[in-house]
Amino acid sequence: MNSKIIAGIWYSLLSSFFFAVCAVFVKLAGEYCNAYFVSALRFVIGIILTVITVKIIHASFAITDKFSWIMRGITGSASMITYYIAIQYSGSGKATLLSNIYPAFTALFGPIFFREKNSITDWLAMPFCIAGAFVVFGGKGEESFIGDALAIVSSIFAGFSVHFIRRSAQKENPVVIYLSACVFGLIAAPLAFGGKTIINIQSIIFIVIVGITAFAGQIFLNYCYKNISAVKGSLLSFIKIPMTLALSWFIGEKFGMKFMAGTLLIFAGIFIAGIPKIRQMKEDKIG
Repeated sequence: MNSKIIAGIWYSLLSSFFFAVCAVFVKLAGEYCNAYFVSALRFVIGIILTVITVKIIHASFAITDKFSWIMRGITGSASMITYYIAIQYSGSGKATLLSNIYPAFTALFGPIFFREKNSITDWLAMPFCIAGAFVVFGGKGEESFIGDALAIVSSIFAGFSVHFIRRSAQKENPVVIYLSACVFGLIAAPLAFGGKTIINIQSIIFIVIVGITAFAGQIFLNYCYKNISAVKGSLLSFIKIPMTLALSWFIGEKFGMKFMAGTLLIFAGIFIAGIPKIRQMKEDKIG
């Protein structure tokens, strides 16, 4: 198997782990502060960490493909903003479910807008991963047409964002790519003062952890898309759903057979997507 593909898979798994940890602490921080406040500080922390990291590794802030870098920030922040608004209408479970069907849009947009072809196994894997997400989150959340529509819009923006991340990752330093999302994400900062905000040691610690883990997740994600296709990377990202729920067990959330069934479907989809690479690896060993 190509070493770049192996690296991309590991980066994706690391990214999903950090995003899963981030999601747990977002929930903990949400007990003290509204989601927009947590998000705004997350982006502020992201900007600070990006600047520090660039200085440490002696990288450059210069952007080669400015269009892709800007569009990554616009589509990524738009996805985040519509997702948070969707939560207010439909609840976190249903909004998370609908916003996580973005790999389907990633696959759809690839050949139409980005000249990126999808394999047959990518298309075959998609229903398994999406079905797994529905099984895990099915039945949760309030009924709201507006909320559901906004969550799907969030997924559409994310589908575009993945392609711009991949395009940027081919030319830019993966650390600098995240700066775009942070800068454009601060557009929603004024909304941070529209809800509850309790500042104490616990809330500060939780928000700092959110900022650090979101930064790490995004950097590894950028390295992932530097090595593998947009569709393969987005399919692998489904693993963060069972990871998040498994970590949520430590803060008192419970899961049963639906979690196990949904996780198996997600793993089945990821396995199907990886069949060509597994076959190639076997042929390389035989050869």
